[in-house]
Order: sequence, then structure tokens, then C-alpha cells
Amino acid sequence: MNMNRRKMISLWLCTSLFFFSSELCCSYAAQMTVPVAAMGNHQPVKITYSREELLQLRPNPNTDGPSNLNLNYNPKPRKRGRRGGIKGRLRRLNRLPLPTVIFGNAQSLCNKLDQLEACMALQDFRESSLLCFTETWFKDQHTTADVSIDGFSCVRGDRDLHVTGKDGGGGVCAYINTRWCNNIKVVKKHCCQDVEFIVIALRPFYLPREIPQIFVSVAYVQQEGSRIEAGKKIAQEMRLLESESTDALKLVLGDFNHFMLKRALPHWHQYVKVPTRKDSILDECYGNIPNAYLAKAKNGIGKSDHNLIQLLPKYKQKLRKFNIIKKPVKIWSEVAINDLKDCFDRTDWDTFKSDSLDDTVERCSAYIKFCEDSIVPIKFVKIYANNKPWVSKELRLLMKEKYEMFKQGDFEASKIRQIEK
Repeated sequence: MNMNRRKMISLWLCTSLFFFSSELCCSYAAQMTVPVAAMGNHQPVKITYSREELLQLRPNPNTDGPSNLNLNYNPKPRKRGRRGGIKGRLRRLNRLPLPTVIFGNAQSLCNKLDQLEACMALQDFRESSLLCFTETWFKDQHTTADVSIDGFSCVRGDRDLHVTGKDGGGGVCAYINTRWCNNIKVVKKHCCQDVEFIVIALRPFYLPREIPQIFVSVAYVQQEGSRIEAGKKIAQEMRLLESESTDALKLVLGDFNHFMLKRALPHWHQYVKVPTRKDSILDECYGNIPNAYLAKAKNGIGKSDHNLIQLLPKYKQKLRKFNIIKKPVKIWSEVAINDLKDCFDRTDWDTFKSDSLDDTVERCSAYIKFCEDSIVPIKFVKIYANNKPWVSKELRLLMKEKYEMFKQGDFEASKIRQIEK
């Protein structure tokens, strides 16, 4: 009882103090004493404010603040997860399945090499696997050291004066990033009055298992020549490469001057869908893999009126595209075969006889399958989408033995095992 009385007294005192302080704040006159230095003497000066003056110091929400304040503004929710798009996916990948390519018509690359080297400060150029150009206008007086770029290997096909009868223009070249590929082989160089092209075979440091190598052809179809003959010569070379390596990636890119190579190679695919010169698509890229690249336009080099085209790989490896299949395989060991023979020897086959031959065969087949499933052990084998069909069990065992020999340092034995394959 005393505790309740104390609580009531404390509550009454707090309420009284609250009302008393409110009366002081809302009094008609508020007095404040401020020390002011006047005439060298410090004397207290009283400054008096009225209630109306104090109320005017408060901000007015109807007049103060921005007039266009939107109180119903709802910010767009931030997306969670990883950044989308092909560029974001390529940045996350340590090893690209296909090379990134930048190509275009340079219109004299001799006087634009300084600008091309300056472009190497950009990530798109520096990390690009291939840089391919047409109309380089290179001549014999331009040495390989004069046209080289740090970090890239140069393969060039200059215009032949004696074959074409022209002393200037033309020429194709390709710069291969040494951090992407060092195994480079020039398959063919061709120059005539109709077309100029080079064919390069590449074995980069990494490729998906389903793609053994890459063939890149940089072509320039001359405007004055026969485009039909140019298409036939390119198609003939590509068919030879197709017979040499069916699963390899083959790219034909360059300036085709309104010629559609798809007429000569109907089963190939054209990746460039953006205009390369004003509203026209003159620079194109053809390949034997559908939906392999996404093309994006970039500014041309120097005063060239052709845009550069960047090819970003959209291709996904079969290992990522398809699921792993688990296939049951029966292990036919000697023990399992002997157990199955014993089971059949103890079987009374007369019980399966019937008036109908079909019923007898069906009963015996079902019983044999039942005994086989019950006695022969089963194991599950993983089948990957990028497995080669000609790689048998014996070949895999030989490859494993070769790897173990190479790991132990027995190089001669590993070479012998390679010959046995």
C-alpha cells in the first residue's frame, strides 16, 4: 500500500513539473540575460522577446522547403545477384570458350598504327584475342617490326603488284594476342584480281573439348573484280578445311563489298547484324557454328568511314549447356557369369512351357532378364556432352597410363605409349 502511494506521489510531482515548465516556455514575455561589452565595461543587458516573435522563428512547412517535393516518390528497387549481359558473363569467365574478335576496314593502317597502339589502353582492345583488318595498304618496304604491336603476333597478306596490276591499296592482316595463342600456322595466302585472303590455323592455350582448333580467314573482296569468282575461291578453301577438321571452328571475316558469302556457303551463319558503313553492312563475319557471336559496332580508326566490329562470344560449351547423364552399365565379370550359369542350371524350364509358342518365349525371356538383373552387378557411368564417341575404354586406359608415365618423368615410355594409341 505504501509502494502504491509513493508511485502516485512521484507521478503527481512529474506532472506538475511538466505543466510548470510549459507555462514558462509559453509565457508572454521571455527574458534572456546576455553579457555584452559596452564602453569597455562588462554589464549585463536584458533582451526581451514576445511570444509572437518566438513563434515566428519556427519554420513554416507550407512555405519553407522546395515546392516540387514529391512525397510519394518510390525509388526503384535495386536488383540483387550478378550483373547480366554477355560482357558481364565474359568478365566472370577465366577462360573464354571462343576468341573475342575486333575487325574492320582500316583504309591504310600504315598511318594509323600509333592510334591503334593508343587503343591498347582500352580493355576491349587489350584483351581481344584477334585484331583483323582489311585494306592495310602494306607494302614490301614495311617490315614486320614496323607494323608490329606489343603483345600481338602479326600475320599479313600484302597485295601483289604483278598479279593485280595495282600498285596501292588492298592487303589484309591479323594480329593474334600472344597471351591467348602462340601456336600459329599460316595455311594459305591468296591474292588475285577478285579477292585477297589469308587462312590461319590456331591452337590456343584453351579450347572446349568439342572444338579441336580454330581456322580464321581474313578476306577482302575487291569492288572491281568478280564477286561470284571470289565467293567460289573462298568456299573451295573452306571445304578443304571442313574435310581436314570437321569439328573445328571456322571464321571468314572481312570486307565483302555487298557480296553475300552465304550463297556459296549456304550452311554457314552470318553474325554481323549492325551497319558497318552508314546504313550498309559491308564488313561481315561467317562461321560454321550457329549463334556463336554477338556483334557490336565501335568507332573506326582515324578517318576511316568503316566502323570497327567487336565480336563477343555467346557460345556455351556443351559441358555447361547439357546435363550429365548417368547410364547404368552391367559388370560382366567371371564370378557374375558363373553365378548366372548356376542359376540357369538349377532352373526347371518345363514350368515355362505353354500351348502357345509366343507365351513360352515371353516367359523364358522375362525369367532370364530377371535372373540377369538380380545376379549381375550394375554401376552407373557418367556421360558428358563433350565426350568423343570414338574414345573407347581401352583408349582411356592407355591415356591414363601415358599420363602416369609422364608424371613420373619417363618421357620415352610415354612416347611409346603414344605410338601404341
